[in-house]
Order: sequence, then C-alpha cells, then structure tokens
Amino acid sequence: MDKFTVILPREEAAQRIAVVERFTGNPTTLPAVAGVQILVEKKGVTLRATNLEEFIEASIPAKVEGEGSVVVPGVVFSQVVSTSKGEHITLSLKDGVLQVGEAKLRALASDDFPSPPSLQTKQRERGIEGEVLMNIFEATLPAVATSTIKPELTGIYCNLDETQGLAAATDSFRLAEKRVSLERGDPIQGIIIPRRSAASVLRLLNKRSSATIHTDGKQCRFSFDGFVYTTRLIEGTFPDYERVVPTTFATKAVIEKEVFAYALKRTAIFSDQFSYVRLTVDPSAGVIRLFASNQQVGEVQEEVAAAVEGDPQEVGFNLRYLQEGLPPIAAQRVILQFVGGNKPLVITGEGDSSYRYLTMPMNR
Repeated sequence: MDKFTVILPREEAAQRIAVVERFTGNPTTLPAVAGVQILVEKKGVTLRATNLEEFIEASIPAKVEGEGSVVVPGVVFSQVVSTSKGEHITLSLKDGVLQVGEAKLRALASDDFPSPPSLQTKQRERGIEGEVLMNIFEATLPAVATSTIKPELTGIYCNLDETQGLAAATDSFRLAEKRVSLERGDPIQGIIIPRRSAASVLRLLNKRSSATIHTDGKQCRFSFDGFVYTTRLIEGTFPDYERVVPTTFATKAVIEKEVFAYALKRTAIFSDQFSYVRLTVDPSAGVIRLFASNQQVGEVQEEVAAAVEGDPQEVGFNLRYLQEGLPPIAAQRVILQFVGGNKPLVITGEGDSSYRYLTMPMNR
C-alpha cells in the first residue's frame, strides 16, 4: 500500500491546486475523474486532473519521503490547503487516509484514474512566447462558433510556419484573423484547437511565460511554468476563408478606436434582442451615425467624426460583433471598409496588417 509524507510550500501549492481542481470531471462518467490525483515521486509532487477532454499536470517542488499516488476530492483539497496557515504544509498518506495539515481526507486509489495522454512518436514541437500565444487566442476566440453543427468551426485554426504564425476563427457570421512573427522553429501546420482548450490555456498563461507546443495531429500539448496541458484537436478541414474576403471596397472610413467603442457602448443601451445597429456613413459630412431602437426602451442615434472616402453607406450589423472586433486592435485609429449590399465589413487597425476582422451585414 502506498505511503508517503511530503512538505510543500503552502502558497504555491494552494495556487496550483486551485488551478488543477478546475479541470476535474463528472463523477457519473468515472468516479476517479471528480478528484485530483497526487503523484509523489523522488523528484517531487505532480498534481493531475482531467475531464476526459482536457488533461492537466502541475509540478510542485517538495521535500519527499516515500512514493505513491492517491486521488482526493478536488474542491475540498483546494479549500483545506488555501485556508491553512504557515509557509509550508505537510501531506501524509497512510492506510488510505490523506492527512493535510490538521485535516484528514478520504482518499481513493489511483487505479481508475486515467493515465496522461500519450502523443504518437511522429510529433511536431516548437517553442512560442506566452505573450504571442495570448495575442493569438485573445484575437480569435470571440469569432469561434458555439454551435456544434460544423465541428471544424468550433476551434481556432493555427498554422505556425518557421518564422510566421497565422490563427483564424469563424462562426460563418464573422471572421477574425491574427498574424504574428515567431522565433525560428519547426512548423506546426493546420491544427484546429478547440474553443474550450484555447480559453483554458489563455487562463493559465502569462505574458512572461515561454511555452512549448507538441502535437501529433490528433492531440496537442502545451508545456509552460510547471504546467503540462493536453487536449484533443478537432478533426476536419478549416474552410478556405480567403475566397470570401473582399479585395475591393466602395467606402473607407477611418475613425478613432476609443470614440467608436464608446459610441457602440452607448448605442447598446437601446439595442433590441438581436443587438441590431444601423451604421450610416456620410462622406459629405464626414461622420458615421449609429442608430438603435428598442420598443420597450426607446431609441438613440450617436454621431462620430470620421475620415470617409467613397460612397455613402447604410448597413445594419450585430452590435456585439462590432464591439468584440475592436479590443485586439492596438492602433489608435481603426479602418472600416465597406463593399455594400450583403458583403462583409472589414475592420483593421490603421497601419497594422496583423489583424483582420470581418462581420456580415444583418437584416432587420
């Protein structure tokens, strides 16, 4: 029977347990996945959790006596450690009971806990800075489809060449594309990372992280800051979206990003259940007017100055889609390019071609 005693830095242990515990699964599927596995080896302590779609491991430096593994209730384990006092906390396993400081937790054997996913031998690997990976996911996550009708649209398409990276996402109503420069590395091409997984990695990362990505085309593993996160990839072919991206435009409007964002925020107060907003572009007056109405609240028209070239436009859009396309733009001014009719609006930052956002018109 497993038996061990370990001494952990309490604050670091509490932080990592709180992270790992969020990945525990549904006990009706497999009771063991509702808990956190504690693996004690001579080299230290590893915490594991899985919801059968995602698998996370977190290493913690520790003073170790003995070896073994055990599964404990994740939430209770996290709360006990986080509310304990002192710089260190001791975990002792004996006779199937885990003593955590002064508390005793009922423990399960690790026999039924899933093993870490193994990638096939023919895998690709490359390093990537945490800030770059965060920029990719933050820019594209809003456009990922939430409907599962087309599984290939429920993730972020990533194509990482030797020195250039591209990420894209679309829900068929809008498209977000982000291009980044990378330090030279082996290519990882054409993978689709699930929406949930990208959001999980984004929560774990920080800008100072340095991550390593491994993939065999079926699964993807991210390693950084003592965490190892593994997820399944989405199978399928991401659509060739370039064929729907306009190359010529009837109208171009340049507007201060913060001014436009504020006007959208005020207009949203009066938008209806469909988040409809009408944009009227007036080249002669040099303005864009935003109009929204709601039978229960009233109506509003906001007017903002813009440098406009080309034809007048009057087009309806989903207001929330417009709002979500602005945060990834670092430039102070944004460019709105209209084709007219039922063609998409293209939004970019002035002087910055690294990010494109398209949104389709919306009929009232």
